[in-house]
Amino acid sequence: MNKIVYNDFELYTIEIINKKYNQLMVDNLQETQNIYLEDQNENKYIWLSHEYIEDELIVNKGFSKIILVKFNKEYNPLLEANKMVLQKIIINNEKTIELSIDL
Repeated sequence: MNKIVYNDFELYTIEIINKKYNQLMVDNLQETQNIYLEDQNENKYIWLSHEYIEDELIVNKGFSKIILVKFNKEYNPLLEANKMVLQKIIINNEKTIELSIDL
């Protein structure tokens, strides 16, 4: 995972690898707060979901995909994000799982 910090947002590069399921969808774009960063004070910084289309977030079985995830977080060296949460990863269009990634 790579991170680039700008004055008004942060950009993370994540690789999603699907070895097991027919299809993974990182988010269904129905809600805006499913993917976020969280800092040590439990402040949440929501991803900018309006910049994505559904096809960019689908990973089929046996494939991987690199996704650039942009968060609405202004630069503040005193409030560093310590985890990324993907709240609703959809598996095979049926069930959802949550994934928390320590940064």
